[in-house]
Amino acid sequence: MSPFDLDRIAGVSGVRETFKIDPAVAVHACEEATRSAPSDRLEWANLARSYRAARNDIAAVAAYRKATELGSVFGAYGLGVTLRANPAMQRDPSEARRLLEGAARAGLPPAMSEYATVLASGVGAPVDATQARSWYEKAAAADFTPAMNTLAFYLLNGSGKLPVIFASERASSFER
Repeated sequence: MSPFDLDRIAGVSGVRETFKIDPAVAVHACEEATRSAPSDRLEWANLARSYRAARNDIAAVAAYRKATELGSVFGAYGLGVTLRANPAMQRDPSEARRLLEGAARAGLPPAMSEYATVLASGVGAPVDATQARSWYEKAAAADFTPAMNTLAFYLLNGSGKLPVIFASERASSFER
């Protein structure tokens, strides 16, 4: 599970970056968990992350959708990131923006940062640098280090514009 998932089990540290998940172990374990508890949104979000680790993005999207349908904020975040930035998938910028905004408003720090990036780069709607900065500030205030770094670039630049490296479409480091 992700340490950022609002549904995470207390006392379990989880795995921060998806690429550090061992898909050979995780996919099987998470498939079994969702069969045993088909209405557990945490299990569906975990399954989606294990599929992402296995580079099975189609299955990951289906699992993220199920987690989201069950009310998982982390599922909405993961689905939004996948629909926004994954070159192997059909992108849906408007849905990605909507999902990331919802997860950001629910208080998920990586979603706040990703939503800020969407706002800064104009994914699914016009660029809104003022709101992007505000969301980076909220994510930074929640101790989300990547947002702190991006906010520092914002402040150093002084113009309210992100450097090209940050404004480009990129996969979240937590979902790669």
